[in-house]
Amino acid sequence: MIRLVHRVRARMDELGHKGDLVLSVNPFIPKPFTPFQWNPMVPLPVLKKRIRALQAGFRKDRRIRLLTESLKESVQQAVLSRGTRRLGAVLRRALDEGTGFKEALASCGLPEQDYAGRAFPLDAPLPWGHLDMGVRGAYLLAERKKAEQGACTPPCSDGCRRCGVCRGETAPDGQGNEA
Repeated sequence: MIRLVHRVRARMDELGHKGDLVLSVNPFIPKPFTPFQWNPMVPLPVLKKRIRALQAGFRKDRRIRLLTESLKESVQQAVLSRGTRRLGAVLRRALDEGTGFKEALASCGLPEQDYAGRAFPLDAPLPWGHLDMGVRGAYLLAERKKAEQGACTPPCSDGCRRCGVCRGETAPDGQGNEA
């Protein structure tokens, strides 16, 4: 990635672009109801190492700016999005005692990595499996397989029922397509 960015910056120079090249690099956060809901989040120490490597790779060129999201907040986002009902007590404790999220997790006996860093077997029940967002699990598994192969799914067309969300009703765009 570092070599590619330097090549892009060099091409910008060739074309006479004097502005900065701004990169926004953020960790992947697996979310429920997506083809990647079974994946773990990369551990925080690994994320820190990767960001440091990128920073070092771009340090000598001030025209390349690297923007990153707070890694701590990214892990919190993963925990909250993949959490169970047990997180209610964590949020209550953080609010009542004024502690930080990580401290509240620890005091409730819930390790951060049990949520953020957990990989789920493809056939295991998921903590959010009782919720119906409309997307069929079989569709998500098929999309996961396609993503692993680098294949893309075309956009929805009128009357699309591929994923299960638009079960005969009008989709968010009013046309039968996903917005």
